Order: sequence, then structure tokens, then C-alpha cells
Amino acid sequence: MLFDLVFESKSYFTPSLHLKLYNASISQDLNNRLRDIVILEEPNILKNVPPLDESDDPTWITGRLWNYNFLDLDYDEVRQLKSWIKEQYHQYMTMLGQEPVPVYIQCWVNIIRNNGRWIFPHNHVDGHSRDENAPQEFAYLSGNLCVQTTDTSTWFRNPFLSKKCIDIPNIDGEMIFFPSFITHWTDT
Repeated sequence: MLFDLVFESKSYFTPSLHLKLYNASISQDLNNRLRDIVILEEPNILKNVPPLDESDDPTWITGRLWNYNFLDLDYDEVRQLKSWIKEQYHQYMTMLGQEPVPVYIQCWVNIIRNNGRWIFPHNHVDGHSRDENAPQEFAYLSGNLCVQTTDTSTWFRNPFLSKKCIDIPNIDGEMIFFPSFITHWTDT
């Protein structure tokens, strides 16, 4: 489903921004199975995938995002997720009146336990991939899928007015597509 992320401006010199985002939900069953896979694979990723920076917290899976793709894991549920993401991408592009183009999907896991951690403000315009098959000029669409949340939101920042932010509550099983240039982050 399309919905609007709107940053209004009262100034002629600062543009308003109206973006069409897209959300869809996976089944509760698939969501639960993916949650279990994430928890099962967390120790393997922490052990076998090096962090980007040697000084990163060794228990923080997010710091390994550059060095693996969750969608490469050998589980039927992960293959279902990859297929579902592609279907949703095509649906989103169709709703926007755009022709879908071939895409590379980079997916990583964030596990934020009740320990004060959060995903800091960032965007994905650099492609978030070191894979030469995913050149940066194709880093135009991002998304997040929440598999287990409790009273958290993902925040989106106006690219022209950094103090203007909008939060969208995280819902289990819901994925949101958004433009990669939008700075976003999570609650603790």
C-alpha cells in the first residue's frame, strides 16, 4: 500500500517534500519463522562474519552488515522472503507508474535488545554493499522489515531541515520501502 511521508515547508526557499512510501506485511507464520532464524543465526554471524571496524562491539551484529547478505542463508523461509521482497518491489514500482528495473537486494540483521542500543541516523545512498554487483548508482530504494518489536519507531529526517522528523511505528511483519537518501534511525 502506498502512503505519504510529507515534510511541509513554510518557506519558499526550503522545498516541501512529498514522498510515496510503500508498506506490506508478511504472514505471521513466516514472520515468526524468520525471527527464529535470526536468533539461531546470530551466533554464527557474530563468529564468522568480521565487523567493519575491529573496535566494534563483538556482540553487535549490525557492525557486520557490509560483510554478508542475510538473503544468502540457506533456508526456505529466507528464499520466501527474498521472493516476497521482489514481488513487493514490483508492486511498489507499478503503483508509482514506474517500470521495475533489475535490482540487487542487500539484507542484514539488526538485533536491538533492551540494552539502550539503537540504530543511529544514517542513509543508504552509498549502497551499503561492497559487492561489485551492486554499484552505488542503483542504491535508490531501501526498506526495513520488523520481525519482533515492542513500542518502537523508525524515524525519518527531512533532508532540508534536520530538526523536522517523522516517526513511523514499527509493526511485527511489516516492511516499509523508502528512498535511500532519507536519513533514518530507530528508538532504543
